Amino acid sequence: MHKFKIKECFMILKLFLIVVSVVSLSAKESSWYDNIEVKVEAGMHLADFGGTHSNSATGYTDYVDDFGYSDAASSYFGLEFDFNYDYIPDIDINYFNVKQTQNATLDANKTVEVAAKYEFTNAISSKIDYEVLNVIFHKEMKRKGKRVSFLRWRPYLGDIAFAVGLNVKIVRWHFRITDDPSPTQPVYKFVNVDEYIPLPYIKFKYFLYNLTVFGNVSALSLVDAKSTNYEVGIEYRVMKDLYLVGSYMYEDFKAVEKKDTIDFKTTGNKFSFKYVF
Repeated sequence: MHKFKIKECFMILKLFLIVVSVVSLSAKESSWYDNIEVKVEAGMHLADFGGTHSNSATGYTDYVDDFGYSDAASSYFGLEFDFNYDYIPDIDINYFNVKQTQNATLDANKTVEVAAKYEFTNAISSKIDYEVLNVIFHKEMKRKGKRVSFLRWRPYLGDIAFAVGLNVKIVRWHFRITDDPSPTQPVYKFVNVDEYIPLPYIKFKYFLYNLTVFGNVSALSLVDAKSTNYEVGIEYRVMKDLYLVGSYMYEDFKAVEKKDTIDFKTTGNKFSFKYVF
């Protein structure tokens, strides 16, 4: 994994889209924009927090059992650019940001150490700010279904599509902790993870009339770094160009920041609307 700032990634993405536009404008087709389909998605992500904070000095501390984290709701946004050009990959962009603050009292035998310098015991207050941006480059391979004879019926079996590509994941995870010695002026300590992680990406879709069943996964595991995310769900067209989406999302990452090892995950349902322009 590499250190990277989300603002820098947005700049790279913006540059890429400008290049794509220039290439498209130079294409021979007079109506080049007819070969580009844009989809916008917005909804709610209901996530449960999980994972551990650990180091060699104090062992591990559980975010749920020790810090008291539970569930959190956040907005979810997505953009899809489908290019009907052989030489341009499709681009999916999705983003969510979940935050939660918790007060907890550690067990008597528990000590939290941050950056191998600061130890916290007993009553503590902490906050997690977790931000994820996925920029996915892929190309779909579609296979048209057919009808089969069954007694007096000839049902249509539906279509399928596979996609392979690259998921450029940007993770921003900020953890703030204090033992609150003064209610008016608490002294905070921080563990911050800002990572850029390129992951292989696989997606599957099954289409049957107005219903789509889909699933996708990205995963990478190294010695001191790990990231996995997957989503499974259904998409239903409620009217022309408007879709209702329901899915289950799983996101996790593992990173070593100085002498702290962060193993964090969110799991939960996502409900959203998608509009096709």
